Amino acid sequence: MQQYKFNGDYKLRKIFNRELINLVHTSDMDLVVAVPVSQHTMMTRGFNQVASLLEGIE
Repeated sequence: MQQYKFNGDYKLRKIFNRELINLVHTSDMDLVVAVPVSQHTMMTRGFNQVASLLEGIE
C-alpha cells in the first residue's frame, strides 16, 4: 500500500481494486464514499489514490 499510495505506483491499483470490489459486493453496505484528496496531494501524486481504488464500483 505504501508503494501505491506514497510512491505513486499507479499500476498497483488493479490489485487493490479487485479486493475492494469483492469486499463491497460481499458486505452489507449501502454506500461507498471516496474521500477527496487535497490539491497539494493531487499535484504531488498525480492521481487520486482513493478514487482509483474504487474504479468500477457503482
